[in-house]
Amino acid sequence: MQATNSAIQSCLIVDDHKGVRELLRDLLTERFEQISESTNGSDAVSFCMKQPPEIVIMDIEMPGTDGITATRAIVRSHPESKVVVLTHHNSPRIKRAALEAGAIAFIPKADVGQLAELLDSLEDSTF
Repeated sequence: MQATNSAIQSCLIVDDHKGVRELLRDLLTERFEQISESTNGSDAVSFCMKQPPEIVIMDIEMPGTDGITATRAIVRSHPESKVVVLTHHNSPRIKRAALEAGAIAFIPKADVGQLAELLDSLEDSTF
């Protein structure tokens, strides 16, 4: 099925668990023209240096470069890329660290439905 015609066209999913990446890809296929995947923060940063996506969906806990460090690097280099942290962590300390690193939102994986609401609001605003 073809992606819908929206203002946001590209997304990078960053998670070390293949099942999570597949679930997110299935949820987002109709929303984005281009969906890419990375398994860790350092690969995500490298990908963004070559082809910055409009939306990055970032896990926190991954081997190598964690999501907080990767978020900081991506936002610093490409502030036009909007990072949404999607993680199983739900502590106020980690949420604060993610937002301070430049994430526009922090969504617990248990509340993944909030991701669609957030993306809808981004599409409705001037992106």
